[in-house]
Amino acid sequence: QEQVIGAKILEDAAKAAGKTREELVEEATKDVALPTDEDCEKYYSETPDAFKAPPQVRASHILVKVDGADEDEKAKARAKIDAIRAQVTGEINVEQAFADAARENSDCPSGKEGGDLGWFGPGQMVPEFDKAAFAMKVDEISEVVETQFGFHILRKTGEKPGGEKAFSEVKDGLKEALARNAKNAAFGRFMGEL
Repeated sequence: QEQVIGAKILEDAAKAAGKTREELVEEATKDVALPTDEDCEKYYSETPDAFKAPPQVRASHILVKVDGADEDEKAKARAKIDAIRAQVTGEINVEQAFADAARENSDCPSGKEGGDLGWFGPGQMVPEFDKAAFAMKVDEISEVVETQFGFHILRKTGEKPGGEKAFSEVKDGLKEALARNAKNAAFGRFMGEL
């Protein structure tokens, strides 16, 4: 309701001034001082937690889905993933064997990409999968991991430690965000006056 009322008030004010809403918004925010490099550095140093990157891993997986709670289906799926794992780990070129097995057997759309899930951080996958992926070493093949989706085997393909992002990495985005915040505050004051 507040948004509808605000939009109507803004529309009426724009008509009364003989301007478009966009022109009125531009006029209301034109005097906002854009943040300087010093403003950005100050914000960066005062809020270090905002610029910490979590650790990330990259992994591929092969999924054998389990449909329903039928014990026979579950046993068949487990036997299938166990056989795939045994076959893959017995190959000389494990990387290629894993990708080929994912293309042939995975019930996940990522199978088309050799099972590659890309980079992800903590908490982005279901807990059992997440725990296994972060505990593994790069190039290691996991034991079978059971999740709500079925049975997986994972191959960890990379990891990045977390840590603070350098000011140079965040400066441009930070400057844009601070400018947007300042304009939003000015516009909020303008709407309050209306």
